[in-house]
Amino acid sequence: MSQLPKSFFGTYTYRSYTVHSSGEEPVQANGVGGTLKLLPTGLFEKSMQLTGPNGQVTFSQRGRFTVNGENISFAYLDSQQTPKADNGTFRYDAKKQTLELTIKGFPEGSKAVYVLQSAGPLR
Repeated sequence: MSQLPKSFFGTYTYRSYTVHSSGEEPVQANGVGGTLKLLPTGLFEKSMQLTGPNGQVTFSQRGRFTVNGENISFAYLDSQQTPKADNGTFRYDAKKQTLELTIKGFPEGSKAVYVLQSAGPLR
């Protein structure tokens, strides 16, 4: 984590979420909201909301994240306490205070792209 600027760590607000499935047009999720907190200790807390056909759905995760170059991995336990990991790449713009995460999906060739805006540095 030492190669990341101090401004990288903090709380981000979800601005958009787009699903790219292999061979199909990208689909933009509706009603995206929530936060992602990235701590210098490598811990993260995620609370993301989406509006689905049956109303609002919330996803919550806590775990560890690691960064290697432009690669990022989020390790956490799912609702059945099974270890999971979401892997992908990131692009951080310190001037705009934005973070774009591209997470590999299933099946092969699909991905999820999240755009987040910093809510400010950690206090």
